[in-house]
Amino acid sequence: MNTEMLMLYKLMILYILDRIDFSMTSAQLTEFFIGHNYTDYITLQETISDLVADGFIEQENKRNRTLYRITQSGGEALSFFFKDISLSVRQDIDHYLYDQRYQLKDEQSTPADYYELKHNEFLAECKILDRDSTILNLQLSVPSEADAEKVCNNWRENSSEIYSYIVTKLLVGKEKE
Repeated sequence: MNTEMLMLYKLMILYILDRIDFSMTSAQLTEFFIGHNYTDYITLQETISDLVADGFIEQENKRNRTLYRITQSGGEALSFFFKDISLSVRQDIDHYLYDQRYQLKDEQSTPADYYELKHNEFLAECKILDRDSTILNLQLSVPSEADAEKVCNNWRENSSEIYSYIVTKLLVGKEKE
């Protein structure tokens, strides 16, 4: 692979992560690069790994998702080499982030994960976040890892309905019949 192209892909990833105020998943980065035909999956993953190894981005693994965010040194490198990203590439990225802003952020604002408390007891933790604030933190004790995984997967699909239900029940209570 051409060294200049690898450098461009690294700068593009840094630019993307610098333009958002939340962590981005590997799948979201892949969607942009593959969707715009910039590179293939293997090259992208190698590029991401290089950026992590060099300390320009941080990686956080949460069950079946990997999240990335730019580091201070990544921001400094981007500011130094920013001019090497063409205007058309920056516009592609900016348009993608603008068009997908709600979907991208929504995926990060409803995290769910689980932990083993003791043998045959797991704690599923489901949250709704808004910037640096936790709006809702729901913790459920379940008897199996499979149940904890189901809770986490279903949370992503149903969090807004569950939140509305809880708030309505707590604020309004049972309607008089």
